[in-house]
Amino acid sequence: MMNGWKSAVEEAEQRHGLRIGYGVYDRAGRFHEIVDLGVFDWVAQLTSNRRHRFVASAIGLQLLPVLFSGS
Repeated sequence: MMNGWKSAVEEAEQRHGLRIGYGVYDRAGRFHEIVDLGVFDWVAQLTSNRRHRFVASAIGLQLLPVLFSGS
């Protein structure tokens, strides 16, 4: 969904960072984001060093069996 992706990027830019998400479509065609990655500059602001960045990521592998199980 380009609109969802665009709004997430715009939201991240307002926080002075970058956010990327990856996901899968279930059998019903609904999109589920299972990977999230973000780069934020709040550490640079805190330390007054513009080279410092905070990178956060998460992956929800536990969702895959729930989304694609036969039941």
